[in-house]
Amino acid sequence: MRTQSHRAATLAPVPAVPDPAAPPVPPAYQATQACPGPPGSPAAQGSPAYPPSAAAAMAMLHAGLDALNAADLGSLPAAVQAECLRGLEQVGSKYTAARSGIVSVFSAQGSYHDDGQHGPRPWLKWQTQVTGATAGTILAWSKRLDMLSRRRWPPDR
Repeated sequence: MRTQSHRAATLAPVPAVPDPAAPPVPPAYQATQACPGPPGSPAAQGSPAYPPSAAAAMAMLHAGLDALNAADLGSLPAAVQAECLRGLEQVGSKYTAARSGIVSVFSAQGSYHDDGQHGPRPWLKWQTQVTGATAGTILAWSKRLDMLSRRRWPPDR
């Protein structure tokens, strides 16, 4: 059972003001491509909980993971450690869905041609440094997402 004492030991939220000691955000994540949500959603309204751009979302992901990596996790109570593990698994599911959606659009638009590649799989291997098997798995998840969005699950065989 979670109690107030366990909540007090949780990790501090990322401050709104950038930490001058923090490493700089990679230039690739400083672009301002819009990342809106559905009309009326907090994302569409520019809520602090939702970043205003895809670049800001990537920066937030990096900052959150950097905070977890820098934390003294051994000093946290077991309940907080367990909460972090549950939260990371939930984030992992959202990560898979987000990556699948981006790969789906990237593939459909043929964006890999911009880098001289002939398909999304070789692009993923080259640009993200994954194995061919992992690139295949990423593309398979992307296809599953496409099928789910068309309500064609399970796929025809």
